[in-house]
Amino acid sequence: STSGVSAGIVCDVTKFGAIGDGKTDNTKAFQSAINVCLNNGFVTVPPGNFLSGPLTIDGAFLFELHLQQGATLLAANDIATYPVQNGNYQNFITMNNGRTSWLSGPGTIDGQGEVWWTEFRNGTLKNGRPMLVAVSNCVGVRIYDLTLRNSPMFHVVLGAQDAEVVNVTIEAPFDSPNTG
Repeated sequence: STSGVSAGIVCDVTKFGAIGDGKTDNTKAFQSAINVCLNNGFVTVPPGNFLSGPLTIDGAFLFELHLQQGATLLAANDIATYPVQNGNYQNFITMNNGRTSWLSGPGTIDGQGEVWWTEFRNGTLKNGRPMLVAVSNCVGVRIYDLTLRNSPMFHVVLGAQDAEVVNVTIEAPFDSPNTG
């Protein structure tokens, strides 16, 4: 069931081909579900471990990405899957130019940051690390009831008006660099 935004379209990522086995690349399935539900839609992620590359939510209106209890969205930990933009690797979830756009749980978004932290510490990264969730030029953003874990860099960067982050747990090892 929907939890916040009143959805006209409901998109279950598994209906778009996503497989929650922790191994299959689900980037195309997730991005397709997001694109179909971008306006007045609700993307739901059922229990499972869903691996994905970077995702973009651009120009959404009345949109929600909802991770159910037991659902984990795993950021791909292969640096080569992240395009470079303006000297930085693309953020895992980018929300741009949206109005009333929400990310909700009780599921988890796991950045699998260890590979990034190792490359950063070794000085071998050629570009800036990605953020787990980056929001820019949005109004009415809600991020709630989620666990955000092990971001390559910052977990949430908000460039929004009327933004709320509520009941969000952020987890990362004490020695993970710049993940606050």
